[in-house]
Amino acid sequence: MHFMRFSPPLLSSPEGAEGEGAKGGKKIVVTSSIAGAVPHPALPEYSAAKSGVVGLVRAIAPVLKEKEGIAVSAVCPGLAATAVLPGFVTDAVGGPLLTPVAEVVKAYEAFLDEEGEGRAGEVVEVVGGSMDVVPLPRVRTELARKMMVAGMAPIFGALHGGGEQG
Repeated sequence: MHFMRFSPPLLSSPEGAEGEGAKGGKKIVVTSSIAGAVPHPALPEYSAAKSGVVGLVRAIAPVLKEKEGIAVSAVCPGLAATAVLPGFVTDAVGGPLLTPVAEVVKAYEAFLDEEGEGRAGEVVEVVGGSMDVVPLPRVRTELARKMMVAGMAPIFGALHGGGEQG
């Protein structure tokens, strides 16, 4: 974040280059997991940590977009055959249920190719060959919504110098 504050926004292409470079805007794409998008009872500690990543992205995205012009988003891949995943897992799961690394890379590229800050706070799951947006959960009652706005607005203002997020 510190260095991004002093960096100019990315251009659609570097000086003199044709079709190269990320599109406009400063971006951070964070890696979570499908276990962070939905609870995974077989791996509760891992699921909790990756859920924290999703929660952090969704919580900081509006602030960073407004205050710093930085779009933060998250990719939640399914099981991918990488060096991190033990061979016995890839053998047990089998090919059709594994997510190709190329598909995960496409998800990152989709965020990085987006103009400006249009997808700030968005979380996508990438499983197999599909990429889908994970919907933002909402509080269910009017009382809870009012509590979030009334209770959190003063805290937000004190920490971030004004404005309301609800």
